[in-house]
Amino acid sequence: MNRSRKPGETIGGRAGGFALVAVIVCLVLVSVALIGVARASLRAASETARLKVDLQLRWGARSCQKAVLELAPELFDRLEERHRSEDGAGPAPSRRNYRFSLNGDAYRVTASDASAAFDLNTAFHYVGRNRLETSLRRLVSGQDMRFLRLQPSGRSLGKPDLEEEVPEFPDAFSGWGQVFRLELLASAGSRSHLVRMTGPLTLYARGGLNVRRAPDAVFQATCELVVSGSQAKKIVERCREYPRLSIRRVVEQVGIERRDQVYLKSLLSDQSSCYRVWVEVQGAGKRSLTSAVIRYGSDGSNEVLSHCY
Repeated sequence: MNRSRKPGETIGGRAGGFALVAVIVCLVLVSVALIGVARASLRAASETARLKVDLQLRWGARSCQKAVLELAPELFDRLEERHRSEDGAGPAPSRRNYRFSLNGDAYRVTASDASAAFDLNTAFHYVGRNRLETSLRRLVSGQDMRFLRLQPSGRSLGKPDLEEEVPEFPDAFSGWGQVFRLELLASAGSRSHLVRMTGPLTLYARGGLNVRRAPDAVFQATCELVVSGSQAKKIVERCREYPRLSIRRVVEQVGIERRDQVYLKSLLSDQSSCYRVWVEVQGAGKRSLTSAVIRYGSDGSNEVLSHCY
């Protein structure tokens, strides 16, 4: 016997079906939304981890720079004293390398006396671009010359007028990107090569070359800004033979013209006023290379210049 259908029974069944579909659609949408949220969270977590690593490397490098620059004058003074007490031949040490690990990151630190390096800015104004490039190629011999590129700002001003106060030359090179092809170094994965190539060079030193610490090649190249190669070699040899003799006295005794003596005395010194540190850090698959220079003024003030490569 057939049972009669109650009013609204068919409509209620359809409504239940629609409700079920609606619930399924809502679940799908919620799932999709949750997947999107999860992906966004993963990206945010990854970015946070990256920023944390960057911050750790950056502050680690800065802390290292600050500590080394503060200690540099005393460090190289002590190295020179030890060198002299041991009757060491040749120049006193002007460069030190250190390696250590901090929080799982590997650090390579290169500290140097920048006053014992060849000043490219002064050299450019004394002899011009072509002769400077010749000296530069000689000083970085054995390195890859394809990285070399001289792009000075402005023109060479020539040697200063001796009748006037010796001027402070404007910087023809304000960064290593005007001396080397940094983009080529980066693409070759050889940015750390920049540390080695800049070893005998400086862009920021003032106050003259410290001949007691400068390598012989740097010492001679600086003298050749004024005198011939043979005269420059004679100055270096006499300075090494009599290390306790002041450089001003050496210049006066080697038989060069008085005018050239004045130039050399402005270029050479036995004191240091500029120090440099390179910091290479590698950690969590990332690398950073930074440098910092401190320059001391005659009034006791100092200036710190930092760069990131």
